[in-house]
Amino acid sequence: MSQSISINSLMDITCSTILNVPYDVPKLQEPRIFFNGGLHWVANAKGSPHKSVIICFDIEQKIVREVEVPSPGFVHRCAFISLGVLSGQLCMLSMRYNTGKDRDMGNEGLWSKGLLG
Repeated sequence: MSQSISINSLMDITCSTILNVPYDVPKLQEPRIFFNGGLHWVANAKGSPHKSVIICFDIEQKIVREVEVPSPGFVHRCAFISLGVLSGQLCMLSMRYNTGKDRDMGNEGLWSKGLLG
């Protein structure tokens, strides 16, 4: 199944559609981040659901490009990733959740720590 991206502008009432992008873009995700002339968001590399990438739609050139991300070990494959702008630079927040399991119904010493995902 091919993926497409549609960008709508309320300022000049236009719509740009990019067909066959090589990324799986989640439909329900945090708002896109506008930074340095483009809309940025997190997507998955096509065919690699656990490889997150940052993609950018360049408003002026109307092209989609991949933004270099930190080294592969920087983001865990099960982390939730969010983008923002901090001190004038694009930033990425990588969140992983720990879970605690009560192995003995109330005995304080018998909790085990695990990771979600």
